[in-house]
Amino acid sequence: MDSEKKPTPDQKPEATDKQAQQPEQQSPTQEEIAAAETSRQERIVGIRRQEEVMRVRDQAKIEEIRRGLGLSSETSERAPGARDPKELLLTPEEEGRVKRGEIYRVEAKTGDQEIHVLGVRHTNKVEQTAPMRLEIERYDPEIVIVEGDPLEDIFPGESLDEILAKDETEVLQQKQEQVYIAWLAKKLGKEVRNWDLPAVEQIRRVLELKDEMGLAKHPPDTVVGWISAYALHKVYETGWQPSYESLKQVISIGEPGVEKSGLVDLSEKKIDEMLKKYTGRNLAEFAERFADEKLRAEDWELARRVSDPVPKDEKGEPLPIKQVGETNRVLRDMNHMRDEHAVEVFQRVKQSGVKRVLVTAGGSHAVTWERAIRKIYTE
Repeated sequence: MDSEKKPTPDQKPEATDKQAQQPEQQSPTQEEIAAAETSRQERIVGIRRQEEVMRVRDQAKIEEIRRGLGLSSETSERAPGARDPKELLLTPEEEGRVKRGEIYRVEAKTGDQEIHVLGVRHTNKVEQTAPMRLEIERYDPEIVIVEGDPLEDIFPGESLDEILAKDETEVLQQKQEQVYIAWLAKKLGKEVRNWDLPAVEQIRRVLELKDEMGLAKHPPDTVVGWISAYALHKVYETGWQPSYESLKQVISIGEPGVEKSGLVDLSEKKIDEMLKKYTGRNLAEFAERFADEKLRAEDWELARRVSDPVPKDEKGEPLPIKQVGETNRVLRDMNHMRDEHAVEVFQRVKQSGVKRVLVTAGGSHAVTWERAIRKIYTE
């Protein structure tokens, strides 16, 4: 057997076929290393910039959601230990989950000062207002504070004597319970105040709100859409036939002075246009369906869903914020302004030393205020 032939020291080993096929690798130059590092750093900077854009976008979205919920940028939750009673106001979703009957009562007392709040269902029916009348007579408050605008604005051009001379049933049926309670309290010689922002001021403020891009958060047409759906819902609730005249009657009660203010267009054409846009039907179509009880109930629910601050699903649970429509958001923001203003009114009344205060409001407001009122009357 032949011995294996080994290379001499000055000879290199012969390359195998596999080794021969591989090109000789060269080390990168300093220029190539520097270029690669520059490219890597640029990719890192690009990623960080993208992350920052996403963070800013997401933060803006969070702030938009927070504003929709009525929360401030600085406060992550309405903590029970909050110093400002306004921070204790419930969010629309929190309020929407509270079960309540015909009347929601909130009572608080500190020393010889006390406050009674009646959260009621808006109505024009005599039998449903009887408990409110009994409460005024039984409790004998020094001050009665009601929702809505002053009587003089509800009955423009009429003196207080002329207003108080009106028929009791007429006031209730034409102007609903909050106006009726103010009228009744005045008749009984009580001081009457309003916890609400004037309707024109509400509309002005909501039109002035801006989104994160600096654009109008609630354009005039959207505000008209909400007013129209709200008025239509109240027309059904009252049992009136849907028409431009009946909607105007409701608007004159709930939003007195807004039409004359010129802030929004409340003409018949515009209301019809916005009802069609946000409900899919115009006034003539609603009127045609009114005689059918089933269709009337469907339309009542449709108007409520478009105008309610917290529309609910089939199970009665508040819809996620992403599913809340444009018109619903108008009232969410407006109610938040009104509720904060109400808290300021209650604080001033408490500080003035009034002993017995009776407040009437829609039930949702009473629920929203409860924690804030208890804080005011424990300080």
